[in-house]
Amino acid sequence: MAVLYSEPVYRRYLGRGCSFPAFVQLLLYVALIVFPFLICLRTGGLWVRDAEYTEQAALRFNEAIVVSFHGADGTAMAAWSSIRNVQRSLGSTARSPTVTSRSVDSNLDGVVDYFDFSLTLPLNPAENVHAVSLALGFNFQLVDMVDMTMQSLVFVQAMTPVHSGGVTITGDVKLRQVLPLPAHRYGAREVYNTPVISDTLPDYAWATILEANNQRNETLQLETRSTTWTLAGDTSTFQLNLQLYNPPQSIRFVPSPWYLLKFAWVQYLAVFIPFYIIVQRVRGWLFSSVFPLKRKVE
Repeated sequence: MAVLYSEPVYRRYLGRGCSFPAFVQLLLYVALIVFPFLICLRTGGLWVRDAEYTEQAALRFNEAIVVSFHGADGTAMAAWSSIRNVQRSLGSTARSPTVTSRSVDSNLDGVVDYFDFSLTLPLNPAENVHAVSLALGFNFQLVDMVDMTMQSLVFVQAMTPVHSGGVTITGDVKLRQVLPLPAHRYGAREVYNTPVISDTLPDYAWATILEANNQRNETLQLETRSTTWTLAGDTSTFQLNLQLYNPPQSIRFVPSPWYLLKFAWVQYLAVFIPFYIIVQRVRGWLFSSVFPLKRKVE
């Protein structure tokens, strides 16, 4: 036979509001709300203390350069800087190299993907370069989940035991952060948007420059991919080549309250739904089989 019409049948269980079954039902509702919350807290926490996202930063070379060339004994035999005060402090080691640089946006998205840097140093007779120390200044900006602008140095160092005519270094410029950065809603972060090498430094030695740079919560560092030395051919010059890439990278930040609530709600629901199904089954078993209540069918 065909079913021509159907309607649900409701079975109601009646009892006093201050009875033991009513008290058990209250405990089940409290457990349904509280237990998922406790489980979330015990399994990693309900609130996200810090979070990560991926962004390719806006990186711009600000033409701040400090470079020194060292001989086999480790002493600096030549140096140069584009910063006037540093150049004046170099004394007899000051030289005038030829420097070229270019930025390349290979995918035309408005963000620089890598930098080509070249420096040619004229050498005096009998001078042999065995080590190079170089610092390049960059402006670094984040605009996605974090609003941050800073100036920092990328330090590069390479050495070889043999006489060479040049070195080529390839690497990735990465953000190093000691603490998570504040999210957008906390305002723009520009606390380090000042040059590392300034008149406030007591001197311009490498140890002083690097200490001033490393004391900051956010700095840039070079993750070297390869370093290739070339044998000495033309002994009148030394060629330094760098190719610095700007890849997307993970940024740690302090989430905003809305970000926290979004992920806390998802975690709570993930535990609440299974608990809700279990509690409903327990309630059905208790009221249908355990508690002697008056039944009303509608």
